[in-house]
Amino acid sequence: MDEKKKIQSNIGGLVGKAIGGKIDNCHVDGKIIINGEQGEYGGLVGSAVNTEITNSTSNVEIIINSENVFTELKREVAQIKELEIQKELLNLIEKMESCKGTRSFKEHYKNFISRSADYMTLLTPFLPKLTEFIQ
Repeated sequence: MDEKKKIQSNIGGLVGKAIGGKIDNCHVDGKIIINGEQGEYGGLVGSAVNTEITNSTSNVEIIINSENVFTELKREVAQIKELEIQKELLNLIEKMESCKGTRSFKEHYKNFISRSADYMTLLTPFLPKLTEFIQ
């Protein structure tokens, strides 16, 4: 197994790996977004060995993107013939990509949507994947 896959093989929302002991009264709520192949991902604990988990809840949405939506989106935008618009949209995509999973993503997403309105036929397939990054 290569090192990247090894790192991603046990990802938990609260605890990546627990060996022995007890996890009590833990509650996790949120979203884990993973760009890569599906592995062993847990909402509360990625992996637990000889660990007692009591009175704990997990409300975590795990989103696994097998292909990088930003790479695909850049490829589509590169087809736009108006170079000034193409450059502006590529810049907005870079901004979204650099802050994905943060609160500022939403602002960059809105800017991208408003500037790309004339190209929605081309870009609409990417919107569901992009909205996953809004917090």
